[in-house]
Amino acid sequence: MLIELIESIDSTVYGFMSDIRCPALTAACRLVSVLGSEIAVVVICLLLIALCRKSGLYTSGVMIVSAALNNLIKVVAARPRPDLPRLADVSGWSFPSGHAMNNICLYITISLLIYNRWQNKRAAIAAGTLLCSFGVFIGLSRIYLGVHYFSDVTAGFVAGSAIAIVSWIICRERVCPFREKAD
Repeated sequence: MLIELIESIDSTVYGFMSDIRCPALTAACRLVSVLGSEIAVVVICLLLIALCRKSGLYTSGVMIVSAALNNLIKVVAARPRPDLPRLADVSGWSFPSGHAMNNICLYITISLLIYNRWQNKRAAIAAGTLLCSFGVFIGLSRIYLGVHYFSDVTAGFVAGSAIAIVSWIICRERVCPFREKAD
């Protein structure tokens, strides 16, 4: 029964995405998808290392864990890609979406670092919201392009969020040690 419910939701979401397809949105989703590629994630991690070594290395380590777990889950789940019209060429297994998992993990990790470092918490929350929204758009673009089911992207969001949060709970004192405020 649960499988039928998931398949029904996947089908409904894909139907909606198919209905809204147009050249401009297709171009935008292709661009967003490229900006969420493995190469883009690596470039962002390298930039972070260059700008703030400790935070960049931490973020890179979290991303290595995310990518490794994503690949492991894909092999274990072995779910084929949707047999639907695709607007992008892809290969490999579908579940969970690597774009969704790795990008939401990346942007939550960066958001936590920003929140911890910035004095202006409203600005930090706004920046984190913007970053995480971009991660969500990357995942949604994968459904629009027909290369993932909604459930693949949702699972990627859940797993990526969990990796970012658990990593932060375990490592935050080493990455961003508590600093006493001056009186």
